[in-house]
Amino acid sequence: MANDINLFLEENNYKKATLIGHSLGGRVVLQFSFLWPEIVEKLVVVDISPLSSIPRSFFTKPSFTDELSDSLRDIPQDMSLSEARKRVNDKIKPIISV
Repeated sequence: MANDINLFLEENNYKKATLIGHSLGGRVVLQFSFLWPEIVEKLVVVDISPLSSIPRSFFTKPSFTDELSDSLRDIPQDMSLSEARKRVNDKIKPIISV
């Protein structure tokens, strides 16, 4: 599905895009932004689980949700929400271009 977005943008001569995805669409636009970050101007993702339910073997590159899942694994149960968010942000920040 991420490839479909890329094909649509290429066929319509778009060089940059603002993408919005809900649920499965959120996962699709996250994967798109991971594969083609230079095209994504803005990204809005709504209502997705942070854990990947798609086997990693479906992707030639790791997906954003895989990276996010990996960053969540070692968070202690008793850590505050704000501390956990900062910790995850610090771990995934290197793979996100702003």
